[in-house]
Amino acid sequence: MEYLKKLLNLEPFSYDYKNRNDIFFKAVIENFNHQLKNSNEYKKWSNFNGIKKFEDIKSLLDLPFFPNSIFKYHNLSSTKKIFKIINSSGTTSQLKSKINLDNHNSKRQTLILSKILSELLGKKRKPFIIVDKNPYEFKNNFELSARYAGLSGYLLAASSKNYLIKEANENSFFEINDLKNMIKFYKSRNERIVIIGYTYLIYDKLLSVLKNNSNILDFPSNTILIHFGGWKKLKDKRVTKNKLNSLVKKYLKIRDNNIIDIYGFSEQLGTIYPSKGNKGCRVPAYSEVVVRSTDNLKPVKDGQVGFLQFISPLATSYPGLSILNDDLGKIVLRNKNHIEFEIIGRPENSLPRGCGDTLPENFLFKNN
Repeated sequence: MEYLKKLLNLEPFSYDYKNRNDIFFKAVIENFNHQLKNSNEYKKWSNFNGIKKFEDIKSLLDLPFFPNSIFKYHNLSSTKKIFKIINSSGTTSQLKSKINLDNHNSKRQTLILSKILSELLGKKRKPFIIVDKNPYEFKNNFELSARYAGLSGYLLAASSKNYLIKEANENSFFEINDLKNMIKFYKSRNERIVIIGYTYLIYDKLLSVLKNNSNILDFPSNTILIHFGGWKKLKDKRVTKNKLNSLVKKYLKIRDNNIIDIYGFSEQLGTIYPSKGNKGCRVPAYSEVVVRSTDNLKPVKDGQVGFLQFISPLATSYPGLSILNDDLGKIVLRNKNHIEFEIIGRPENSLPRGCGDTLPENFLFKNN
């Protein structure tokens, strides 16, 4: 795919606007043709939406989209050379998306994740303090294994890995003195520290402990904190992004611009959307975001809230070209190659609109 290769060569956030848009659209068309040829389910759904050939796509808004929940119910693939299957995160009681990857797709996603992380952290690897348990010490822990699968890609940027959480009598905790010693050690070596973990663990296992013990840690001023996923688990505790950032600044002494909240999802692995401080999630060169009305799924104007549709030509081993998520959001900034969106949350019952209203029941099983 000629234009997909050209797209991969672009830097995530610094590129020529017109050139990138031309490359991106042509890469999307390449992927669309690939999906029509290699995914019978995508072809049927595209035809159902009146898009039978690439000439029917006049703009990105014409591109048919799958609801992300479809991957929980159907095993969708566009390749016969499956290298590995990725399962989305979630509790053991939840259905999980299954994403089929071939070797090329897997390498491509790793490349893009590395490029975005290099933009955020610099090209030199850094010591990571991981707010979680060491998965190699708890090998039969299903939940921990699932968390580590979501974390592992970020650890490509780590020069060393320091797992913070310990366990005694099934109670998780961390030793404040151990963390202070880590800080002292890396400061003596003049190394920039990266703290990383799931959002709810950052709050429950680190910030809440420091708050209750009135401890303030003296991290270097250039320390970076990366957190992702797990906002749903903080909903009942009424922890907002602003509140979390305030606690990070108070107890870890980390500046706003070095607090990075990552938005991403299993159905389009590799592409992540970083948010610094209280800013919106920034869209990299390899993706486009459309906001669609919760009433009729038509595109809405910037600033209006709707379901988020993500378009990315990176996925070739499964039909992940255009995905409608059940997250609600809005575009908060648009300036050529600088686009940011804000996550508002999810509807109380996201499945009916995410899947049922978009994809007719049993559609993929019909013989039409």
